[in-house]
Amino acid sequence: MLRTTRACFGLLALTLGACDPGRSYYVGELEPLPVAGATGVFAASIDGHLIVGGGVWREDEGPGAPSDAIWSLDYRRKGRAWKREPGRLPRALTFGTSVEVNGGALWIGGLASSAAASVATSETFFVRWKDGGVQLTPGPALPEARASAVAARVASRVFVSCGNNAAEQATQTLFVLDLAAKDPTWARGPDLPGPARAMAMAGVIDATFYVVGGRGTAVLADAWAFDGQRWQSAPMLDAPVCAAPTPLLSVHDQVLVVGGDADGVEGGQAPGPRLRSLAKDGEAWRAWPDLTVHRGPDPDQHPELGTLPQVLAPVVRIDDFHAIVAGSIARSRSVLRAPVAEGPSLTSTNRIALFVAGDADSKRALLVLLAIFVLAVVPTCAAVAYAFRVHARKQAAS
Repeated sequence: MLRTTRACFGLLALTLGACDPGRSYYVGELEPLPVAGATGVFAASIDGHLIVGGGVWREDEGPGAPSDAIWSLDYRRKGRAWKREPGRLPRALTFGTSVEVNGGALWIGGLASSAAASVATSETFFVRWKDGGVQLTPGPALPEARASAVAARVASRVFVSCGNNAAEQATQTLFVLDLAAKDPTWARGPDLPGPARAMAMAGVIDATFYVVGGRGTAVLADAWAFDGQRWQSAPMLDAPVCAAPTPLLSVHDQVLVVGGDADGVEGGQAPGPRLRSLAKDGEAWRAWPDLTVHRGPDPDQHPELGTLPQVLAPVVRIDDFHAIVAGSIARSRSVLRAPVAEGPSLTSTNRIALFVAGDADSKRALLVLLAIFVLAVVPTCAAVAYAFRVHARKQAAS
């Protein structure tokens, strides 16, 4: 019993050590998409449904093809399964931007694919769940076409920054849409002061819009904050990063960069498992414990598949979780000169990674502590009390 008690208290100490709400987290998975892989997709979480549209879909080991299909998953339903929606995007769209808005989502820009070529588009679509299915409504067009841009919502305003234009050139523009306006239209804001870029990451801390990293002529480590009026420089990352899941995860008034590609050049490093966060008024990015790199589902042929986390993936909220939807994972070393679905270094994945940190993680830890107390401490106290009673009876008998 004593040995068991010591073991339980050892587990108690480990659990307490993992409860730091500033850096603790849990990673799980939702039902994977019903294809071999998908990258560059749009995503939304509406009324208990995860919705995925567009992107480059791969049915088998082939290279995949741009898609106009929309799929949904009722993630609160027992026996849940993905369902292909009868509605479609007006054309195959890839590498656009997804933003959650009140009652739905806004899907922005991307590459419009045809048999001839893929060209950046200025189209936007409001996505809602209505009458048991996905409803797609055209939104106001961007002032210019954009693909691989970043976006986030601050109160009633949606900010879209950077990305590639129709000439496949990186930009540093800022477009603003006020959803509270009587007739919402995009307005141009001040350009981001740093280098032009695409495949950056965006997030929000306390009503301030952040743009982090990305790729221009090289992969970047700078960060910029926009307060609604002007840009200011923010603390730089400790290393260049592009194509990490975006919008950035928001945890305890911090934005969190999950993985990403470290240098985006031939022969460079593979997308890594590093996590780092920035708090409001923080002077530097704070390192978190690295994600575990898992062996993939086919260890004989592709032992590296399954590496966490994905790149080129949108992020949506599912209850207390952040869901990182599909995207690409490393075969060996990353080549991210432009958005690509497949190649010698990347392959698309069908996984939906779930990430939770902070309060939800701490609540789970408290439940573990309670279980340890019930299973270890209470029986130990009962055993000690029983031993005293037996000893007292022997004393009385003698």
